[in-house]
Amino acid sequence: MEDMTIYYAGILKVLSQSTRMTIVDRLRDEERCVADLVRDITTPEKEMSQPNLSRHLAVMLSYGILDLRKDGHKTLYRLKHRLAVLALVDYARTRSNHAQVLTAIAQITRLRIVEALRDGESLAPAIITAVAGEQSNTARHLSQMRTDGVVDSRRVGFRSAYWLVDRDYVLNLVDAARAIVTLTRV
Repeated sequence: MEDMTIYYAGILKVLSQSTRMTIVDRLRDEERCVADLVRDITTPEKEMSQPNLSRHLAVMLSYGILDLRKDGHKTLYRLKHRLAVLALVDYARTRSNHAQVLTAIAQITRLRIVEALRDGESLAPAIITAVAGEQSNTARHLSQMRTDGVVDSRRVGFRSAYWLVDRDYVLNLVDAARAIVTLTRV
């Protein structure tokens, strides 16, 4: 069976960028062409060119977040699985540090760590075994996730035990990304 973790990671990474979250917002209720999106996204502080926006749209299309249709000479973009995408984006935004959390877990090894911690606290050796990684690599990821506020740790004898700081929030983000991948891959 194919490991879908790479797709979950991709969706979380794609949606960790503010421009792409803004694109989702602009497509929330209706489909739009690139020119309309450029006009709506461009602000005095941030200029958005059509080629730059097109690159963002292409990435979002490749992960199944967007869909498109041709209408004469125009290409219209819309959310592919609207309710699932909006659920992920809206839920992510319930925390002020959503971009940091999305970025922090949007890697294959880190998602495997999240899954290893799904049921609660776990010792480092068990996490290393669960992610099938090398100790130094897994330790580096755990350290960064701790810095980003996704996990915390405590000493248990000579070992470290880790847990998800905001378990429900992180697991709901991962499960929402999984739902989008499931809908896209069907």
